[in-house]
Amino acid sequence: MWYAIVLAAGFGTRLVQDIQKDKSDAFQSLVNVSKPLLPVGGTTVVDHWLESLQNCGREVACTVIVTNVKYQEHYQQWLKQHNYSTLHLVTNTASSDDNRLGAIHDLWLAVEYLHKHLLRNNKEEVDNSSYIVIAGDTLVPFLNLKDLLNQFVQSLDFLDSLVVAYEPKNKEDLCKRGVFRVEHTCKGICARDVIEKPSHPDRAPSSIASIPVYLFSSCLKQDLENYLFGEAAQWRNRDAPGHFLSWLCSIRRVYLYMTPYRLDIGNLEQYQEALWFASCCFLKEAAGRFIYRASNRIDCETSSNDFVYFKHKGRASNENAVGRALPRVGIIGNPSDGYGGKVISGTIEGCGFAQVIAEPSDTFYIVPHPVYDCFEFSSLKEMNDVTSSCGFYGGLRLLQAACVSFYRLCEQQGLVISSNCKLHYSSSIPRQVGFGGSSALIIACFRCLATFYQIPMLQLAPLEKWPTIILRCETELLSISAGLQDRVVQIMEGVIYMDFSELKQDCGKYERLKKISLPDMYLAWLPRGKFSGTIHSNLGTRWRNKEPLVLEIMHSLGELADKLRQDWNDLDAQQLANYVDTNFEYRRQLLGNQVIGQGTLEMVEWARWCGMSAKLVGSGGAILCVSPTPLPLWKIEQAFHDKNVSFCKLEIAW
Repeated sequence: MWYAIVLAAGFGTRLVQDIQKDKSDAFQSLVNVSKPLLPVGGTTVVDHWLESLQNCGREVACTVIVTNVKYQEHYQQWLKQHNYSTLHLVTNTASSDDNRLGAIHDLWLAVEYLHKHLLRNNKEEVDNSSYIVIAGDTLVPFLNLKDLLNQFVQSLDFLDSLVVAYEPKNKEDLCKRGVFRVEHTCKGICARDVIEKPSHPDRAPSSIASIPVYLFSSCLKQDLENYLFGEAAQWRNRDAPGHFLSWLCSIRRVYLYMTPYRLDIGNLEQYQEALWFASCCFLKEAAGRFIYRASNRIDCETSSNDFVYFKHKGRASNENAVGRALPRVGIIGNPSDGYGGKVISGTIEGCGFAQVIAEPSDTFYIVPHPVYDCFEFSSLKEMNDVTSSCGFYGGLRLLQAACVSFYRLCEQQGLVISSNCKLHYSSSIPRQVGFGGSSALIIACFRCLATFYQIPMLQLAPLEKWPTIILRCETELLSISAGLQDRVVQIMEGVIYMDFSELKQDCGKYERLKKISLPDMYLAWLPRGKFSGTIHSNLGTRWRNKEPLVLEIMHSLGELADKLRQDWNDLDAQQLANYVDTNFEYRRQLLGNQVIGQGTLEMVEWARWCGMSAKLVGSGGAILCVSPTPLPLWKIEQAFHDKNVSFCKLEIAW
C-alpha cells in the first residue's frame, strides 16, 4: 500500500525577502502565503501534486502534509475548500526559522503519525507499506508519476529506494543541490553517495543532482530513527535531505529516476519561472520553444501535451500572469529582411529576456519602469548618463501599443474584456545594440495579456500572422521603421530561415532549421548602442527610390542566406566564417563606415585580430563573431573587456 507525504513546513524566507525588496510590488499580496499554496497554472502547487497522486495508477491510501505553527491555519482553511477525504495534516512545533526542526525530522513526524493513527503498528500493514515523499515547493512537470511508481515496484528489490534526479543545464546549480556519486548497473543508475551542495561545480562527483521526490520502502521509519536518534545522530544534519540520502546509500541501494527539469520555488525569480512555465502550457506554440528546451526535446515535433504532466487549469484569481520573450541575432542575410530579401536568424540564451507581469487590479495601469521611464534625476549629468545608456524612450509606449492591439484583436473576435490588471515590465536584454529588445517586449506583453485573460493567442490569429501583428504595433501605431525578421524568429524561436521576396498577406515563407552542432560563436557589443529605427528609416527611403546599389546588395544578401540554408546540415566552421565576412562587407558597401560607426568597425577589427570573422547582428552595433578554429575563450574575453566591450559566448535557444 502506498502512502504519500508532502513536506510543507518551510517558512519561505528567501521568497518573502525577495517580495519585500521587489520595487514593483507585483507579488506583495503573496508575502504571507506558504510556498506549496502559491498559485501556479490555475491551482496551488500542492494541488498539482495531489492530482498527480490520484492519477498515478496505484492506490494511495492517504496523503500526509507536514506544516508548521505559522501556516497551520492556512492549510486548515485550504482543506475546508477541498474534498480530500484521505488527506491528513500534521503540524510540527516550529514557528519560525529559528526553531525549525528540519526536513528529515518533519519526514519522521509524518511517518510516526502514519504508524500510530493509520497503520496502528500492524506488522503486516507496515511490512507492505511504501512511501512517496515530495517537497511541496517543487514542481517536476515532465515527471511521469505512474512510470516512476511502476519502476519502483517492478524493477527494484524490496528494500531499495528510488530518487528522482536530473542534470542541471547550468553547472553552477550543482552547488545548490545534493549531487550523486553514481554507478551504472543493470538495474539503472545507482547512487553510491551524495555530496550536499559542493563548493564548486568541478568538485561535484557527477553532473546528476537530486530532485526532492523520493520513493522509500517499508523500513523508512526504522531508517529515519537510526539516522536521527541512533549512535551517530549528534553530527547528522536534519535539515538537508542530501545528508540523509548519503547515509542511506551506505546501508541500502538507492537508484535514480532521471527527468530533465525541475521547478523550485525558493525565491521570487524561481516563482516567476514557474508562472512562465504555466503560461507556456497555456499558450502552446505561441510561447515559443521554452517547454521543448526544458524537456530536452528540441527535435520533437509532437505536441507538448504528449510529454508534459503538469496540467494547466487556467489562472487563479490571485495569480499573476507572466510573459517573456528572448533576444535574437541575425546570423546571415540581414538587413535584407525589410527589403524583399532573405535571412537566417536565431533566438539566444544567456543575454537576458523581456518580461511583462500582469497583476490583478481594479483599474488597468502600465507601471513605469524605475530606470527606463525615470524623469527624476540627482543631477543633469545623471540624466545624460541614463539617457545615453537607455535611450530617450522607455517601454511604456511599446506596452501601450501592444495593449491597444490586443484589445482590438479581441474586439474583432467578439471577446469581452471585463477584468483589469496592472502591468509591470522589465528587460535584461542589452539595449539598443541590435538584439531585438523592443519587439521582445511587445511579444512578452501579448503573451502576458493572453495568459492573464486566458485567451489563446492562436485563437486571435494563426501563428504565421503574429509577426505582422507585432510589427504593426511599431510601424503603424508608433511610426517606428522596422522589419519582420525579429518578430518572426522571436515568436517562433530557434533558428529560422525567412524568405520575404514574395510576401503573401504580409507573411513570408518561414522554415525552422534543424538543430546542429554549430561552430563556436560569440557576441560583442559596446556599452552604448544606437536606435536602429533611424538607420532603417534612411535605408527604407533609398529602397523605395530603387537605388541600384541597394537593390543589388539586398539581392546578394538574400542569396547568401539561401546558400547557408543549403549548407546547413553539413556546415563547417570555415564556411560559416566566410559567410559572416561576406555579409559584413555587403553591409559596409550598403551603409558606409560612418553609419556603421567607428566603435563597431573597431570591434570587427579586434575580432579579426583574434582570428575570428565578424558581422553585425542587427543595426544597433552588436557583432557576431565566428571562430574557424577553437580559441581560448578567456584570452578573447580579456582582450575585449580591456577595451570596455561586453563579450560572451553565443548560445542558441533552439
